[in-house]
Amino acid sequence: FFFPDFPPTRANHPQPAGSIISELLALACMGSWGRVAVLQRASGLLRQWLDVQSSWRLPSTPTNATRTTARTTALPFSRRRQSADAILPSSASRVSGLPRLQPRLPFAALCAVTVTCATSFCTVRAATSLSAAAAQKQFITVPFSTTAACASGAVMASETVQTTAGSVSFLSQADAQHVDERLMSEDYGYSLDQLMELAGLSVAAAADSFVPAAATSATPRRVLVLVGPGNNGGDGLVAARHLSLFSWQADVVYPKRPDRPPFSGLQAQCRAFGIDMADTMPDLSDARYDLIIDAMFGFSFKADPAKPEKAVRAPFDTIISAMNAATNIPVLAVDIPSGWDVERGDIYGVGTRCDALISLTAPKLCAKSFGGRHFVGGRFVPPSLSAELKLQVPAYTGHEQVVEITS
Repeated sequence: FFFPDFPPTRANHPQPAGSIISELLALACMGSWGRVAVLQRASGLLRQWLDVQSSWRLPSTPTNATRTTARTTALPFSRRRQSADAILPSSASRVSGLPRLQPRLPFAALCAVTVTCATSFCTVRAATSLSAAAAQKQFITVPFSTTAACASGAVMASETVQTTAGSVSFLSQADAQHVDERLMSEDYGYSLDQLMELAGLSVAAAADSFVPAAATSATPRRVLVLVGPGNNGGDGLVAARHLSLFSWQADVVYPKRPDRPPFSGLQAQCRAFGIDMADTMPDLSDARYDLIIDAMFGFSFKADPAKPEKAVRAPFDTIISAMNAATNIPVLAVDIPSGWDVERGDIYGVGTRCDALISLTAPKLCAKSFGGRHFVGGRFVPPSLSAELKLQVPAYTGHEQVVEITS
């Protein structure tokens, strides 16, 4: 039905060429190319199409003599491709008795148009299906990331947990990634550095609440921020800057420093505030720090399950070991304790042992097994996004950037 009369066909051909193109388009639009039977059918249709290309039925003319010539005379396809007169015959060719052929699109061009149309139709159809599914998506039943779910071969689902702050969604890794993608989409307009700024402010607020200043001491509190190479590390740099404004003395351990925005700008800001940035861990035996913030790895962390002993790569493995050995200093982890599986916790036995956790946007599934103090900082999530994704976040009061929950 797409091309009912084009191109012309042989009188004895079993299927019109236009019908062949239509069926190929229909097969592509059904998204069934992976099935063996359909592949065989498509192969047969293509063979018929090539057969049609090699021998055209010529257009009828007013005279019976020309009709007879058209039925009995066909110029070989190879010769037509080699001669310009075959595509647009000259008057000399017509005088010599060669039949006049209809001008037509080259075979390669027509195939390209067919494939392009089919691909575009399938893309629009898939996007429409995903949009309809997203409109009815529930955190507790399906993952956000279809790609991640298909790659893993399993359906990961987030859960809604009753806490002291009400019902709160605990996100899978795929869900957490999708929330960030939606926040940075055109619909909501956040940029990466904006999200880092807001997340880092939440971390600083949680740290200030977790280790309150002593009323009788004029000595500033000291914090050591352990920074990783990714976005979680960017949150840590922002937190160090804000804590310095909260009258903390902040030091940073930053062994892998990306030389690109927004990380280069965050480093310049820390230097401008007099924050010392080192490559190696300081001596923690004298307990000169009141708090350690673990901002090395976030929800993008994924270890090789075949090598659990190397779940965390150097030099962060030794940094985590030194931090865990300093049992006299409390540790606050940012979003995910470093080395933990996002959904199953410290299954490799090499992760951070922390006393408090600040979950950003919403808690991750691994936080269900966390027994320390648990803060949530996600006041930057628009209510419309929460409604769109059925995301349940705790209620914030006043000017507070974080809320403490107990599940």
